[in-house]
Amino acid sequence: MKGKFTKESKEFQMFGDFYAIVKEFWEPENTLEYNEQVMKALTEFGKKYGVDRVLGRQKDPVAIMAHRLAIAMSDYLDDRKEAERK
Repeated sequence: MKGKFTKESKEFQMFGDFYAIVKEFWEPENTLEYNEQVMKALTEFGKKYGVDRVLGRQKDPVAIMAHRLAIAMSDYLDDRKEAERK
């Protein structure tokens, strides 16, 4: 079947690492410490999967996906915090 990847693949590892971040930070907190921890986790995730190369326009699909996932998580947390303020 097309579209599968193995447990040994970079993609499988990336999704596992991203899920760990999601589990840890799913409920946003309005503290500086929480914000710093989120940014640190997303930055480390990005570095691990080559997000810096995405910004340099490299075409690595795993790096591109990691970049988009990190942005999506950051946006989600910002949206949740904003909704809770209203």
